[in-house]
Amino acid sequence: MKNLLLSTSIIFASLLSASAQTYTVAGSTTDISTPANPNSFTLNPNQFNTVGAVWNNTMVDLNANSFMITYNIYLGSADAGADGSGFVLQTIAPSSSLVGNIGDAMGFGMSTSCYNNPASPNCSNSLTPSLTVEFDTHANFNDPMMDHMAIVQNGDTRGTRGFPLLAPAVQMHATKSNVEDNLQYSVMITWDHINKVLAIDFDGSRRITYTNNIVNTVFGGNPNIFWGITSATGTRRNLQEIYDVTVAYFGPLPVQMAAFNVKKGSENQALLTWSTATESNNSYFTVQRSADGLKFSDVTRVDKLGSGNSTSTLNYNAIDSKPLSGVSYYRIKQTDVNGKFTTSKVLAFSNESNMNSLAINLYPVPASTSLNVDVISAETETASVQVFDMSGKLILNLNQEVSQGASTFSIGTQELPIGIYLLKLYSPASNDFQTKQFIKN
Repeated sequence: MKNLLLSTSIIFASLLSASAQTYTVAGSTTDISTPANPNSFTLNPNQFNTVGAVWNNTMVDLNANSFMITYNIYLGSADAGADGSGFVLQTIAPSSSLVGNIGDAMGFGMSTSCYNNPASPNCSNSLTPSLTVEFDTHANFNDPMMDHMAIVQNGDTRGTRGFPLLAPAVQMHATKSNVEDNLQYSVMITWDHINKVLAIDFDGSRRITYTNNIVNTVFGGNPNIFWGITSATGTRRNLQEIYDVTVAYFGPLPVQMAAFNVKKGSENQALLTWSTATESNNSYFTVQRSADGLKFSDVTRVDKLGSGNSTSTLNYNAIDSKPLSGVSYYRIKQTDVNGKFTTSKVLAFSNESNMNSLAINLYPVPASTSLNVDVISAETETASVQVFDMSGKLILNLNQEVSQGASTFSIGTQELPIGIYLLKLYSPASNDFQTKQFIKN
């Protein structure tokens, strides 16, 4: 699989959140996530007349936030199958019933009956207002013969019901006309809120770049949207799945964190301290803890200092009197007055009374010029560190001294091409290894 490339013309602001996300499945979609392949879903089974969707539960402000969303997609093995998938921006809160129509509507649009019979009740089932990147694998009326992609408004997949295609159809793959070939392909979708650019990469090649103030032209001035991925079959069928959905949001933070640390106190307590450089509309903080660095639960709430607006440094602290045995992961969740929230970087904490685990944490993600690696190790030793690109090619191989307990080292990433990478750290002492994915922008 080729590296995922991000156009250097996109200008991202400060990182808002790259934390674990939650999802709602609808229709025929099922969650097939595993520890090795998180955020993975069967959009629809290999059956006739199915429709499904998976929705991210975080509302995004398109005027304030950019995003980069990546996943691998499998569109089946039957070239004569159907029908395809859509990446959808729309304004309705996620629910288990939020799906569009079957067949060529691909789970987001107007069904065939809408074109043949405008009075059909299915015509009201398209997601409106919406903007969709369609990944169409079946040539219906008015469609190109090759598997193609386009940007569609308000579910009008043919651009003939009053909503012309925002970006015309192009061949989905840069060199292949058929992607129903039993292979996975990488998808990357980016939104640059500063320059109002929506870009779509497929299998590492830029296929569509669309510039428009979609908040005004598509969503009537409402910047608050949800995003999801849909699919459907009709009288033709294919298994359609997505794997390893990764999302990073970028934009102005309501709170600018200046520092965040965790250290061991008496009786193996975890002592957390953090400070803010600026605060705007801050409501409160929540200390969150995890056993695996992915699924977090609340430990305690810490109220804001002062009015919630500040341009001077404010210091906060909290204690977890009963950290997990072995390794705990901590982060700070900041909630503002309108309910929106952001999360800090994740820090690892070793409860040394029972410290026999190897653990790593990477930040900042996305990385620009350098990547910090937090390590929890049972012994002081020389660890092996390797970085691979998404094709499995070894990019970096080095030995790194790590200390017993917690330590941190940095890797220069300035020379790495923009894309997604996998870092693997191997401990000879414990004969164990840990891997984590990171993004270079």
